[in-house]
Amino acid sequence: MDAVCEMLNKATLLDILRHFIFVREHRGELTRVITRWMQYEATNKMFERVTKNLKGEDDRNHGLIWHWLGSGKTLTMIFTANKLWLQGIPENPTIFFIVDRVELEEQLRDEYEGLETSLPPVEKIESVKELIETLKIGKRGAFLTLIHKFKPEEIKVLIKGLEKISTEAEETILMRKNIVAFIDEGHRTQYGLLAAAMRCALKNAYFFAFTGTPIARGKKDTYAYFAYPDREEYYLHRYFIIESQRDGHTLPIAFTSRLLDKVGLKYNKEISGEYQTFLESESFEDTEDRLDTNSYKEIIDFLVERGALKEIPEEYKPQVRERIKNKMNKIKVFMEKPERIQTIAEDMAKHFIENVDGKFKAMVVTASRKACVNYKKALDQAFAELRIPNPTEYAEVVMTFSGTDTGEIAEYMQKLREKYGKRKEMEEIANEITNKFKEQEYPKILIVTDKLITGFDCPQLQTIYLDKLLKNHLLLQAVARANRPAKEKEAGLIVDYVGVLEDYEKALAFYERGDFTLISQSFKDMDKFVEEFEKLLKETENIVEVDKYLRGGGKNG
Repeated sequence: MDAVCEMLNKATLLDILRHFIFVREHRGELTRVITRWMQYEATNKMFERVTKNLKGEDDRNHGLIWHWLGSGKTLTMIFTANKLWLQGIPENPTIFFIVDRVELEEQLRDEYEGLETSLPPVEKIESVKELIETLKIGKRGAFLTLIHKFKPEEIKVLIKGLEKISTEAEETILMRKNIVAFIDEGHRTQYGLLAAAMRCALKNAYFFAFTGTPIARGKKDTYAYFAYPDREEYYLHRYFIIESQRDGHTLPIAFTSRLLDKVGLKYNKEISGEYQTFLESESFEDTEDRLDTNSYKEIIDFLVERGALKEIPEEYKPQVRERIKNKMNKIKVFMEKPERIQTIAEDMAKHFIENVDGKFKAMVVTASRKACVNYKKALDQAFAELRIPNPTEYAEVVMTFSGTDTGEIAEYMQKLREKYGKRKEMEEIANEITNKFKEQEYPKILIVTDKLITGFDCPQLQTIYLDKLLKNHLLLQAVARANRPAKEKEAGLIVDYVGVLEDYEKALAFYERGDFTLISQSFKDMDKFVEEFEKLLKETENIVEVDKYLRGGGKNG
């Protein structure tokens, strides 16, 4: 009620009417988009930060926003950019939307272009060369780019050139303050050299980093770059898991484990040591950039000298990378074994038919591209053995392909071209499969390894079959694909064939204890759901018995 009263305040209502209602067009259908309350609060926090800084009332020009996965971070960025642009704050700006995944780039562009706002058309930066040119001439407008295009080697050359010509008479992007950068998934790529290069090139920009998960313990650089811990500001705005579920924007996640004694990593003597080492040690992420080892020192020194990097990230030390790579290769070989995949696929198919089919859809998250292809074959066979109609249409693979692929991956790429069109690009085919999954009956299951485990929204996705070793934010990102609300959907379900969710305290151990406690409230073991149901059932039976007793006048029988 307090929130409703506050929304109906004259100034607030006028603000919402002017800045926070858009018309959205999707496939020819027009709908209206209105801000959620946490989006409204976060937008005005960022707007206030920019305006106060420009007036000289506050020297802070960054902010870290933690909104739980599925709470609408993309729209929050667009609401903020729109209000700043409409108000002309800052004057004649350059606005960057910076993401770290191609699918997030596509999602943001689709959302941006589908909305009727006051913003200019967004320009997607297609190459490193195009980014360098945009920075060099200081183009104005709205731009969308991948963090990976901030190549440290190229940025270093650009900055040195701009530093020579930057004067009061000739302003370059290094000097400008009318730059606003919105960074999606700020927890994931902001520790490395790519992010340091970005901060070095846009050193006077207003940076607002968004994260759907907490910042990992020990990763204080994110706080140092985007927050103000010395002033006890860790987040400019937070919207917690419990709040998101209470407001109906996301659902809790239930999990269960199957066949761990046969196929899981935790209990397998061959691989359990590597499994435990993976859980207990930090590792670099696949999304990080790869630089030639000889380039490290020179580039790091350059970035440290300019304050864009505080120290060499652990994951850039070659010996650390090599050690992790060897352990992960052994795990991947084990998880790709055809007989193991066949056993799991038979169980998946039976579980899907009995519990999911006809109501919701599912996703299989696998260890590798090779595993994706083998799961497709195994699931086709498993569904055929269950004698269901169209067994080969149930599951489809969405992953990246390249012209250098060989063996079973190349063979499967050819099958997809024959099925969906030989002249189509593989990315076009992947988009077609994804859209059919969202809008049509088939496919009912998507098989993935890296694509779609972040930034993919499909409310009908209810079950995730997990056969990939993940932890920390990648684990949270993957399982959160199932937390979007839909009709008759009470929770997302994760079926774990690895064993990692039995050890989720270790898998999420790199978060601060308080943040871990918040996260754990969103996860429930299916056994606990069953216990709660049986308890409620018993209580109901007791109430019925008491009612019968009272209706009978307290007499036996």
